[in-house]
Parts: sequence; C-alpha cells; structure tokens
Amino acid sequence: CSCSSPELPFCPHCVAALLAFQRQVTAAGQPSVTEEPVGTTPDKPDEPVAAGTSPLRELMLFMEWLHVAGKAVQSDEALPEQPDLNPGELKSITESIQMLRHHSQRNNERQVALESELAARDKQLESSVQEVTELQAVCAGLRQDLTSLRNLLARIARERDQSAEHLTSLVDDLILKKQSELDSLTTSLHGISTALEALTPIDSQLLLEATAG
Repeated sequence: CSCSSPELPFCPHCVAALLAFQRQVTAAGQPSVTEEPVGTTPDKPDEPVAAGTSPLRELMLFMEWLHVAGKAVQSDEALPEQPDLNPGELKSITESIQMLRHHSQRNNERQVALESELAARDKQLESSVQEVTELQAVCAGLRQDLTSLRNLLARIARERDQSAEHLTSLVDDLILKKQSELDSLTTSLHGISTALEALTPIDSQLLLEATAG
C-alpha cells in the first residue's frame, strides 16, 4: 500500500484488502479463520493454523516470503525456500518468481562469460593491431631501403654507361692513331721499296759497302 499510515505490520487498507479476500474465499465454499471477540482472552494459547486450512494465513506467508525474496534479489542472494502453500495462484506466483530468478541468474552468468570472452577478444584485437602497426613500420622501412637500392642501381648503371662510352671512345682513338701510324709506316716502306727497286746494280753494291763500312 502507498498510504502514509504508521501502523505495522499492515495499514487499514491492507487489513481491508485481506478481509475482502477472506470473504471472497469464504463465499466460494473454503473454510476461513473464526474471528474472536475483541477484548476476550482465550483460555489456552492459540495453536498454529495449518497453511492448508487458512487462505489468509497463506496470504501472510506469501507476503512474508515475498518480502524476504525481494531483499534477496536486491542483495543478489539466493531466494528463500518456497513457503508451504496449497496449489493455487499464490503457489504459482512463487514458482514463477523462482523460475524467473533462476533464468536471471543464468542470464547473468552468460553475460559474465560473454563479457570475459569479449575482453579476451578485445585484448587479442589490440595485440593484433599492435602487430599490424609494427609490420606497417617494417614495410615502410623496407620500401625506403628498396627505393634507396633502386636509386643506387640507377646511378651505377649511369656510371657504367658513361664508363663504357669513355672506354669505347678511347679504343676508337687508339685504333685511329695506330691505323694512322700503320698507314704512315706502310707509305714509308712503299717509298723505300720503290727507291730500292730504282737503284742500279752498282748503286746497290756501293750501298751495301757503305752499309757494311
């Protein structure tokens, strides 16, 4: 009840609701608790009424169990044992609450397991991202080294081509020079041969004697 009455354990509204519920049960043919006159003292102490003989007591047991169960749910503890209720709506409610609590605990366990697995996957993903970053840095370094090697090979190829051209030029100049010297020598030998052929036998004899002397 939401009223602000300080009366415990039940306010007048709750008592009226309980009495109305008892009257409904009594009208349906079920036994009810006999009301005693106010102000009279019983000859002997009241004996506990069995749960199966009083719908009002069942309702009180149910409300007490529900109160304890609510505290257990708030503190994330196990639900209390089910009260001794006869088959009916109240017993069905307690069984439904226990079943919902069981499903809730199973869902919480699954959630914890999934969160743990997700944390492990996140850690694995972070490790993979770090490895990929390191590999990207290594690949960048390799690309720089490859570019440097290509530039070096291109410079070596240019220097090789220049050296080959210079060597070819030197060889061509040397061949031309030797060819010119050979042509000059050939011309000289041809002139000498022609001069020797023009000499008379006497001139040849004198030339040989001069050479021998």
